[in-house]
Amino acid sequence: MKQSNVFYQHQHGNEQWTPRYAVEMILPYIQHLKGKTVWLPFDTTESWFYRVLKENGFDTVCSHILTGQDFFEFEPEKWDVILSNPPYKNKADFIRRADSFGKPWCFLLPVNMLSDSIVNRVFGDFSELTMLIPDRRARFKNLAHPEVENSQPTFKAAYIGRRFFRQPLIGVSLPPKVRLGDFNASILDK
Repeated sequence: MKQSNVFYQHQHGNEQWTPRYAVEMILPYIQHLKGKTVWLPFDTTESWFYRVLKENGFDTVCSHILTGQDFFEFEPEKWDVILSNPPYKNKADFIRRADSFGKPWCFLLPVNMLSDSIVNRVFGDFSELTMLIPDRRARFKNLAHPEVENSQPTFKAAYIGRRFFRQPLIGVSLPPKVRLGDFNASILDK
């Protein structure tokens, strides 16, 4: 694999935009969250997390470091659960912070995070661990390197969290082909 196609090796590869279909695939499994406020701590109103959840009747609140709302320092006034795709680096720090609130949370994370010791420290006996695992890898968009179109990581990502889904383990199928419309064109032009 050419290094230019491995998106997380780029100098500015820390922020990868999640495609629409990777958000849509969780909708059937989060209907119980309607009526609760979903905090999207790494998202703007242009993200697919925000747009898909809003289109489907969820209450959301966004925050993003680029708007001065650092996840490690900012907390919205009202929220009930966390959902997002955190930056690629320092995932253990994001897990610790999300877990420190004592509320349900879920991040789109590399499946290999399950072998990290942070998972054992956070989840202990794993009785509150919930996961949604797709049947194959999703493709992400690196805004710092738009020439790397629909980057497919070398790892599989899954939704991993605490008390987020109603069942502990869910398997889903991703669509067979990535559509060009899976990424917000107005974001990509910036």
